[in-house]
Amino acid sequence: MIGPQPMFLNAAATGESMLAAPALLDVLLAVEQRFGRERPYVGAPRTIDLDLILYGNEVIKTDGLTVPHPRFRERRFVLEPLAEIAADWIDPVTGKTIGELLRARLLGRPGPFGPGVITLRVYEAPSNPLRIMCRRRARGPA
Repeated sequence: MIGPQPMFLNAAATGESMLAAPALLDVLLAVEQRFGRERPYVGAPRTIDLDLILYGNEVIKTDGLTVPHPRFRERRFVLEPLAEIAADWIDPVTGKTIGELLRARLLGRPGPFGPGVITLRVYEAPSNPLRIMCRRRARGPA
Protein backbone atom coordinates (compact mmCIF):
# COMPACT_ATOMS: atom_id res chain seq x y z
CA MET A 1 0.00 0.00 0.00
CA ILE A 2 1.25 3.46 -0.90
CA GLY A 3 1.36 5.90 2.00
CA PRO A 4 1.03 9.68 2.02
CA GLN A 5 2.79 11.43 -0.84
CA PRO A 6 3.86 15.07 -1.23
CA MET A 7 2.32 17.28 -3.92
CA PHE A 8 3.73 16.66 -7.38
CA LEU A 9 3.55 17.78 -10.98
CA ASN A 10 2.84 15.39 -13.83
CA ALA A 11 4.15 15.85 -17.33
CA ALA A 12 4.68 13.81 -20.44
CA ALA A 13 7.44 14.10 -23.01
CA THR A 14 7.91 12.56 -26.41
CA GLY A 15 11.15 12.14 -28.25
CA GLU A 16 13.29 10.02 -30.46
CA SER A 17 16.31 8.05 -29.39
CA MET A 18 18.84 5.81 -31.01
CA LEU A 19 18.97 3.85 -27.75
CA ALA A 20 17.20 0.53 -27.40
CA ALA A 21 14.39 0.56 -24.82
CA PRO A 22 16.46 -1.11 -22.04
CA ALA A 23 19.28 1.40 -22.56
CA LEU A 24 16.80 4.29 -22.51
CA LEU A 25 15.37 2.97 -19.24
CA ASP A 26 18.93 2.87 -17.82
CA VAL A 27 19.34 6.55 -18.73
CA LEU A 28 16.03 7.43 -17.04
CA LEU A 29 17.06 5.55 -13.88
CA ALA A 30 20.42 7.37 -13.87
CA VAL A 31 18.60 10.73 -14.09
CA GLU A 32 16.39 9.71 -11.16
CA GLN A 33 19.48 8.79 -9.15
CA ARG A 34 21.17 12.10 -10.03
CA PHE A 35 18.18 13.93 -8.56
CA GLY A 36 18.27 11.93 -5.34
CA ARG A 37 15.73 9.19 -6.01
CA GLU A 38 15.92 6.49 -3.39
CA ARG A 39 13.90 3.27 -3.31
CA PRO A 40 13.74 2.26 0.36
CA TYR A 41 10.42 0.43 -0.17
CA VAL A 42 7.71 0.05 -2.81
CA GLY A 43 5.58 3.18 -3.05
CA ALA A 44 8.00 5.33 -1.03
CA PRO A 45 7.80 9.10 -1.60
CA ARG A 46 10.30 10.21 -4.22
CA THR A 47 11.91 13.35 -5.57
CA ILE A 48 11.41 12.32 -9.21
CA ASP A 49 9.77 9.44 -11.05
CA LEU A 50 10.57 8.79 -14.72
CA ASP A 51 8.73 6.04 -16.56
CA LEU A 52 9.09 4.67 -20.07
CA ILE A 53 5.45 4.36 -21.12
CA LEU A 54 5.63 3.56 -24.86
CA TYR A 55 8.48 2.80 -27.21
CA GLY A 56 7.07 3.19 -30.70
CA ASN A 57 4.75 0.28 -31.39
CA GLU A 58 6.94 -2.23 -29.58
CA VAL A 59 5.70 -4.64 -26.93
CA ILE A 60 8.55 -5.62 -24.61
CA LYS A 61 8.48 -8.00 -21.64
CA THR A 62 11.75 -8.69 -19.88
CA ASP A 63 12.68 -9.11 -16.22
CA GLY A 64 13.56 -5.42 -15.92
CA LEU A 65 11.24 -3.73 -18.42
CA THR A 66 7.65 -3.96 -19.61
CA VAL A 67 6.54 -1.68 -22.46
CA PRO A 68 3.91 -0.42 -22.76
CA HIS A 69 4.03 0.39 -19.06
CA PRO A 70 1.72 -2.19 -17.48
CA ARG A 71 -0.43 0.28 -15.51
CA PHE A 72 -0.49 3.38 -17.71
CA ARG A 73 -4.02 2.69 -19.01
CA GLU A 74 -5.51 2.97 -15.51
CA ARG A 75 -3.60 6.11 -14.51
CA ARG A 76 -5.35 9.34 -15.32
CA PHE A 77 -2.23 11.26 -14.21
CA VAL A 78 -0.35 9.56 -17.07
CA LEU A 79 -3.10 9.65 -19.70
CA GLU A 80 -4.03 13.33 -19.33
CA PRO A 81 -0.63 14.91 -20.06
CA LEU A 82 0.13 12.23 -22.66
CA ALA A 83 -3.14 12.93 -24.48
CA GLU A 84 -2.25 16.63 -24.62
CA ILE A 85 0.78 15.87 -26.80
CA ALA A 86 0.06 12.50 -28.39
CA ALA A 87 -3.70 11.79 -28.32
CA ASP A 88 -3.53 9.92 -31.64
CA TRP A 89 -0.72 7.54 -30.61
CA ILE A 90 -1.85 3.93 -30.51
CA ASP A 91 -1.35 1.57 -27.61
CA PRO A 92 0.13 -1.49 -29.36
CA VAL A 93 -1.55 -3.87 -26.90
CA THR A 94 -5.16 -2.64 -27.10
CA GLY A 95 -5.08 -0.92 -30.51
CA LYS A 96 -6.76 2.12 -28.90
CA THR A 97 -5.47 5.67 -29.15
CA ILE A 98 -4.28 7.51 -26.07
CA GLY A 99 -7.30 9.80 -26.47
CA GLU A 100 -9.67 6.82 -26.48
CA LEU A 101 -8.01 5.37 -23.38
CA LEU A 102 -8.33 8.71 -21.59
CA ARG A 103 -12.00 9.14 -22.56
CA ALA A 104 -12.78 5.64 -21.28
CA ARG A 105 -10.94 6.40 -18.04
CA LEU A 106 -12.78 9.72 -17.57
CA LEU A 107 -16.14 8.06 -18.19
CA GLY A 108 -15.31 5.38 -15.66
CA ARG A 109 -15.58 2.57 -18.14
CA PRO A 110 -13.42 -0.40 -17.33
CA GLY A 111 -10.42 -0.54 -19.56
CA PRO A 112 -7.97 -3.29 -20.39
CA PHE A 113 -6.14 -2.62 -17.16
CA GLY A 114 -3.72 -4.98 -16.67
CA PRO A 115 8.73 6.83 -31.04
CA GLY A 116 9.56 6.60 -26.90
CA VAL A 117 7.28 8.30 -24.38
CA ILE A 118 8.18 9.02 -20.80
CA THR A 119 6.12 10.56 -18.07
CA LEU A 120 7.76 12.35 -15.28
CA ARG A 121 6.50 13.20 -11.87
CA VAL A 122 8.31 16.00 -10.06
CA TYR A 123 7.89 16.21 -6.30
CA GLU A 124 8.47 19.13 -4.00
CA ALA A 125 12.01 18.80 -2.76
CA PRO A 126 13.33 22.08 -1.31
CA SER A 127 16.78 20.57 -0.77
CA ASN A 128 16.99 19.39 -4.39
CA PRO A 129 15.12 21.92 -6.56
CA LEU A 130 14.20 20.96 -10.09
CA ARG A 131 12.38 23.34 -12.41
CA ILE A 132 10.30 22.07 -15.27
CA MET A 133 8.08 24.06 -17.58
CA CYS A 134 4.77 22.26 -17.53
CA ARG A 135 1.15 23.10 -18.39
CA ARG A 136 -0.18 20.68 -15.81
CA ARG A 137 -1.32 22.04 -12.47
CA ALA A 138 0.01 20.70 -9.20
CA ARG A 139 -2.13 18.00 -7.67
CA GLY A 140 -2.00 15.46 -4.93
CA PRO A 141 -1.43 11.75 -5.32
CA ALA A 142 -3.60 10.01 -7.88
